[in-house]
Amino acid sequence: MEDSTEIELKLAVVKGKPGRARSAFGKARPERTSIDDVYFDTPDANLRRRGLVLRVRHDGDRWLQTLKAPARSRSIVPVRGEWEVTLPAQGGVPTLDLERFGIAPLRVLLRKGLDTNELAPVFRVKTVRERGTISHGESIIEVALDLGELRADIDRRRRRLPLAEVELELKSGHAEDLLAVASTLVNGRRGLRLVPALRTKSERGYALAGPTGLDVARAGARSFADLVDADMRSSEALRAIVRHGLAIVVTNVDALRAGLAGEYLHQARVALRRMRSAIRLFDPDAEDLPDRMRRQLRWLTGGLGAARDWDVIVDGTLPAILAKAGARLDGGGHALLRAAARAHDRALSRAIEVVSSRRYARLVLDLARWTMATEPPATSTVGEMCGALLDRAAGRVFAHARSFARLAPHQRHRVRILAKRLRYALDLLAPALPMHGAADYVDRLAHLQDSLGELTDAYVVLELLSDEVKDKLSRNVLAGWLESAEPQLAARAGRELAALARRPRPWRPRQRRPTERQRADAR
Repeated sequence: MEDSTEIELKLAVVKGKPGRARSAFGKARPERTSIDDVYFDTPDANLRRRGLVLRVRHDGDRWLQTLKAPARSRSIVPVRGEWEVTLPAQGGVPTLDLERFGIAPLRVLLRKGLDTNELAPVFRVKTVRERGTISHGESIIEVALDLGELRADIDRRRRRLPLAEVELELKSGHAEDLLAVASTLVNGRRGLRLVPALRTKSERGYALAGPTGLDVARAGARSFADLVDADMRSSEALRAIVRHGLAIVVTNVDALRAGLAGEYLHQARVALRRMRSAIRLFDPDAEDLPDRMRRQLRWLTGGLGAARDWDVIVDGTLPAILAKAGARLDGGGHALLRAAARAHDRALSRAIEVVSSRRYARLVLDLARWTMATEPPATSTVGEMCGALLDRAAGRVFAHARSFARLAPHQRHRVRILAKRLRYALDLLAPALPMHGAADYVDRLAHLQDSLGELTDAYVVLELLSDEVKDKLSRNVLAGWLESAEPQLAARAGRELAALARRPRPWRPRQRRPTERQRADAR
C-alpha cells in the first residue's frame, strides 16, 4: 500500500483552448493516458459527511483503489492524507477491497458501523490526462492537464459536467514552489486563462449527483478566531487569517464562475472583509503586507461588492420598500423591479469577469506566497496588543458618530463601516480577551449594525436606482419612502450608538469597586 501526503495546487481553465496549457510541461515530454474514476459512498453519504473520498481508478492498464482524508486546514495549497493500493483485475472490473487499506481512518469507520456492503457508485469522472514531471528550484513537481467530464446517472437520466484543469502536485521539495510555477502559467500564453481553484473533482461530482449542489464555504467568525491565540505574534496570526480567508474566497468564487451567486458571493465578500479587517488591525502601517496587495484586495472587494449589493436590493431591500411604501406594482413598482434586475445581471457579469481574470489569479497566488514564503517579522503578541487595538477601533466609531442625527448620508455610512470593523475585530480577538460582558457588547454591536445597515441600504437603493430608472413616478416611490422612513431609522441608530458608548468595554480589565475602608483611607 502506498501511504502518502498529497500536496497540490489546482488551476481551472476559464478561457481559451485548454490544450494550450501544455506549455506547463516545459521541455518535459508528457505521458498521455485515459483515466476512468468511479467514486463510492453509502446511500446516506457516510464517507462524504466525514470528509473522506473513496474511488477506484482505471489508469492505463492499472486498477487503483484510493482513500483521501480531509484537508488539514483551509489553504489554496491543501495538504491531505492519501492511501492508495493496487487492485488485481482478473478478467474484468475489480471489486472494492477495503481490508487492503488497514489504515486508521478506515478502521474508525468500520468500528462505527460502516457497512461496506452498502457502498455503491455515486458518480464517475472520465478524463484524458497528460502528465509529466518538472523541476523548479529544489522541488520536483508533477504537472497534469485533465480534460474530460463528470457523469452521474440520476433517475435514468445522465448528468454531465465538463472538466478542464491543470494540477500541480508536489512530489518533493517546497510547497511554495507550486505557487511559483502556477504564477508562470497564469501569466503565460495569450488566449489561455488559468485561475487558482479549490473545488475537487469529488466535490463537483457529489454536487452533480445530489439535490443540494455545491456546498458554501462559510466565513464564520469562529473559524477565524480559532486560528488566533494570545501568545501568537500578530504577524503569524495575520498570515494564518489571510491563508484561511483566501481559501474561502477561492472556494466560493469557483461556484460564482458557474453562475451561482447568492450565498457564495456573500460568504466570499465576508471572508474578504475579515481578511482586510485583520490587516488593518495587525499591520496598520503597511510594514508587513505589501501595499500593492492591499490595493488589489480593495479592487477584488469592490468587484464582488457591487454584485452583492444588487443581490440584497433585488431579493430583500426593494421588495420591502415597495411593501412599506404601499406602492402599486403597476404604478412605479414594476419599473423599479425590472431596472434592479437588469442592473443585478450586469453587476454579476462584471463580478464573474473579475474572478476569471489574470489580475485575480495573480492576486491569489501573490497572497498565498506571502503567507507561506515570507518570514513573519518580530511583532508583539496578540495578547499584548489586543486591548490597544480595540480601544483604537472603538474610538474611531464614536468619534465619527458625534451628533449622529445631523450627519450626512456618507458620514453615517462611514460610521457603519467603522462599527463593522469593530465587530470583526472583536470576533477575531475573542480568544485573547478576558471577555467579561463581551457577549452582551457584541450583541448590542450587532443590533447597531442592523440599524445602520437599514439606514445605509435605503440611501444606496435610492442612489443606485435613481441612475437606472428615469420615470418620475418610480423615483417618487423611492424618495417618498426614504423621506418617511429616514428620521425613524436615524433616531434608532443614534439611540443605539449612545447606549453602546456608555457600556464598559469588555477588553479592558474589570475594575473592582472600592470598599468602604478604601474610600475612607483615600479621604
